[in-house]
Amino acid sequence: MKCTNEQQRQQYFAACPSVSALNERHDALMQTLIADTLTQLGQAPCRFTVFITGSGGRKEQGFWSDQDHGLIYTNEAYTDYFMAFGQALSHRLAAAGYAYCDGGIMTSNPQWNGSVDMWQRQLNQWLQAAAWSEIRYTQIFYDARSLFGDDLLLLELKRQIDGYISQYPQLLKRFSTNIMHFKRALGPFGQLLPERYGEYQRKLDLKYSAFLPYINCVRLLALEHHVHATSTQERIAILAPQQRILLEDVGYYFEALLSLRFRYQQPKKYQDTYYISLNELSTADRRLLKKILQRAKQLHEAVMARYT
Repeated sequence: MKCTNEQQRQQYFAACPSVSALNERHDALMQTLIADTLTQLGQAPCRFTVFITGSGGRKEQGFWSDQDHGLIYTNEAYTDYFMAFGQALSHRLAAAGYAYCDGGIMTSNPQWNGSVDMWQRQLNQWLQAAAWSEIRYTQIFYDARSLFGDDLLLLELKRQIDGYISQYPQLLKRFSTNIMHFKRALGPFGQLLPERYGEYQRKLDLKYSAFLPYINCVRLLALEHHVHATSTQERIAILAPQQRILLEDVGYYFEALLSLRFRYQQPKKYQDTYYISLNELSTADRRLLKKILQRAKQLHEAVMARYT
């Protein structure tokens, strides 16, 4: 289905019964748009893959999502073709309702669209840099999964990151400095702390108070143990046998968080996706949300103590 207007988009996603079904629909729509772009520009001249990252890479998208994607191809001689492809794809995604990424993580950006050789050089630069942005880019890249094309191209680049971490394990400490802070949404007496002013007054920011503590901490463990699964739940399942105490109940509470957002979100635009109205929550779900936030805080403190 083509989502050429807001009504079509709502119809396309409205019938999704679960978070996983919703993300499958996102994948299907984006794959159709990639195929349409290939039809427009003609057959690709060499092997390539389009990957998505961020919430899409982790299969954790809500009804709205912005663009977080990149492109890898095998022959640097075809840069012009793949830049034209990347620009056309980004415009197509925007027309279908996927907001342009504020950080420029899109195939229209040469930093996220390059040959295997370019990506190898860039990853080495990111891994060796001390700047916050380069560390963040490495973490974002590790959340990537292939959506269309040859997924081995992405896998080989992730193995480059694995090799570097094995050689320089102190890099994990640098990664941990990027996730030291998160937004506290529980007061000293266990009360929920929503936004006090503005557009989101009486709503709680789930992204910075709940999602990111879980996502960032589990990703850091995945980097240490070279786990290539990208969804937070899949990473937890793989890591849990060897991290039983650290990850006890984490999968349960993260799944509850995804479900809570799915059931209560009523976003009218992308920026609304992670806010939840406390006035809408049932008494039982308020209690559940407090437990989710408490477990996020415990996990964050334990992981910070492990790496810092």
